[in-house]
Amino acid sequence: MLHALGGQGKSQIALEFCRRSKKTFRGIFWINASSRTTAEQGFDVIATRFNTAATRMFDGIASKIEFVKDSLENWDERWMLVFDN
Repeated sequence: MLHALGGQGKSQIALEFCRRSKKTFRGIFWINASSRTTAEQGFDVIATRFNTAATRMFDGIASKIEFVKDSLENWDERWMLVFDN
């Protein structure tokens, strides 16, 4: 976990870590957490990519977030979820 005041380069450090670690993880997912809306949009994008066969119907953002969490928990390989801001 990275903590510091804004403008200190945390996002750049996280990006570099992700770049160097991409072979270690099955997936690296970046969530813009600067607001609730942008975080929800990030989960929406991930849920859409995971649901490529369109077999799952969602009744709102909460079900999409739950779907993403459930999907990642079922992976045998390592994954990383980055919350920026």
